Amino acid sequence: MPITHERLVTDFSSLGIGEGDLVAMHSSLKSIGQVEGGADTVIDSLLACVGSDGTLMTPTFTNCFEGSKNTDVFERESTPSLTGLITEMLRKRPEAFRSLHPTHSAAAIGRLAEEITRDHLRATPLGAGSPFHRLCENDGWILLVGVGQDT
Repeated sequence: MPITHERLVTDFSSLGIGEGDLVAMHSSLKSIGQVEGGADTVIDSLLACVGSDGTLMTPTFTNCFEGSKNTDVFERESTPSLTGLITEMLRKRPEAFRSLHPTHSAAAIGRLAEEITRDHLRATPLGAGSPFHRLCENDGWILLVGVGQDT
């Protein structure tokens, strides 16, 4: 039986994710199992948990650099995420903000989305001034869904 939106909301809520939270999710849709509605249902379920005052962020890494397999020029609006289908579907949503970083971009939806993704090109990929640093500054959560702690 497929996993439903309601089940995911219950499961995410049972982890303590709630209204107003800032959550960065690393994920593997395949590891969750068959989700009714696919990646969009996972995103919608987390957005329901954090509510209108919360924010959901995902890494949308691209590895766009000389010497990598992906030597294309990074374009914030169109370069696909290489960190899974959930991250790619979130990136494509019209309400999503994506940071401007050619290798380690992040995309976010919610109250803090624009703030945490701004000026990433001026920062190190994961350090001070990055969306991941701003996650920490705003007491955000890191949620691992179907992936290990080495992601």
